Amino acid sequence: MTHGRTILHHNSRHPHARKNTPNWLIKIINILGIVNFVGMTTILFSEHPMPTGQMTPGVKQQSPRTQYNKAVDINKTIQQLRQSGIYNVSVVDHPRLPPWKLIEHQYGRDPIILGLDQCREFREMNANKESRLVTPVGLFNSGTNLLADLLELNCKTQSGENKMSLFQPPWGKHTPREFRDEHTIPHHPYTSIPPSTVLPVVLMRHPFDWMKSMCRRPYAVYWPFDGRNASDFVCPSIVKGHNRTQKIFVSFGAGNQTFESIAHLWNNWNRGWYNSLAFPRLVIRMEDLLFHADKVLAKICACAGGTMIDQFKVPLKSSKSNQLGHYNHETTFLREFIRHGNLQSWDRFLHRDVVAARALLDKELLQIFQYHLPE
Repeated sequence: MTHGRTILHHNSRHPHARKNTPNWLIKIINILGIVNFVGMTTILFSEHPMPTGQMTPGVKQQSPRTQYNKAVDINKTIQQLRQSGIYNVSVVDHPRLPPWKLIEHQYGRDPIILGLDQCREFREMNANKESRLVTPVGLFNSGTNLLADLLELNCKTQSGENKMSLFQPPWGKHTPREFRDEHTIPHHPYTSIPPSTVLPVVLMRHPFDWMKSMCRRPYAVYWPFDGRNASDFVCPSIVKGHNRTQKIFVSFGAGNQTFESIAHLWNNWNRGWYNSLAFPRLVIRMEDLLFHADKVLAKICACAGGTMIDQFKVPLKSSKSNQLGHYNHETTFLREFIRHGNLQSWDRFLHRDVVAARALLDKELLQIFQYHLPE
């Protein structure tokens, strides 16, 4: 396809061509070139992928071990987005869409949902179908707000008259498992909700990606012993000088705790909820809320005894904007889909932190949830 810029470049090689061509004709040719470019952009916006082999600027190239047909796999990505209720992709976002094969390479083909064998027990414990509730539980920056939005948009009680979702459980969405029975948020409506009527959905997130988010927005996590303001501090600072772990301080609503490092926080918090079998709970990956949103939400809603709406929806605005305790930053479901689908880069991590993470992170949890660490 030819557009104005190419024609002018071609004519610059032939000075006589420009001299013999009227100015009004050159302007028309340039306008036609712009129209053609807009037409090409519209096609990309609606249907067709980038040409095979074209790389997106600013995105790390996929591993040579990952072989795929970009045209076919981009179309698979678009199909999944449409199943999630996203039918239009802007000209800015389209070139950045990750091929579906690359997503499968990083997270596997199917979503991971643990605890489905406890669903019947939860429903039998709560015979009143209209009183059943489902809510996200997870560490800071683990996707709890996204899940809360998805549940509110898509999952209703069986009568279809009431929503089933809570923004957080009565004990608090970031609360460690050991405080579940000891802590209650001292505000309405949480003080009047029996914990047994709430199905918690625990969210895991790739520990390296989670640590990157914690460095940007630490919330209630502090590095107080050397401090984030120290001249030699490089987040996530799993270890400091002489390979000693860097302790962190966490202010949970249920109480304060100190951990040997941020890797220990990821281990202990997630392991506590993973091991919990005293009451029904589900455990999912945050990444599956992006790549398999419709399937995961349908399973969660059915587990709690709810009904999905006919047309699946995703939040079009930030899941964290205008909410108490959250920074006002711009993010959308599609942008998060793109960011997590493309190959993750750990270039900002110090080598000593990468080595420490590989040694300290819970290897069983990494294997169960198919999280791969950098070499």
